Amino acid sequence: MQDQAQRFKSLVRQLMGGRQGRGVRYPQAVREEAVSLAHAELASGASLADIAAALGIGEMTLSRWLEPARVGLREVEILAAEPAARLAARPASAGFVLVSPSGLRVEGLELPQVAELLRALG
Repeated sequence: MQDQAQRFKSLVRQLMGGRQGRGVRYPQAVREEAVSLAHAELASGASLADIAAALGIGEMTLSRWLEPARVGLREVEILAAEPAARLAARPASAGFVLVSPSGLRVEGLELPQVAELLRALG
């Protein structure tokens, strides 16, 4: 592990270009190498804190990299009809409303536009 960690640290130093501190955008290949090393070390009983320290990165950074990839879209349930009170309060030309998990709200779409937007995001 020590040789691999030294190689990883050297790669990170090259990416940082002599800069100190936060704000480094690690390329996917670098993240994958760290994750691979971490999985091997975790399997042998090492702690996440020790692995992160050996690699020269933050424990929280390594922890996030180890999380499974999050999918941007999630399963939704489409109801057959809205409750009468909500339907009456909504203008007829309002169209669909699409709300992302981060709170982005897009209103006034027709069904083909919703489908196109979801395909583009997927």
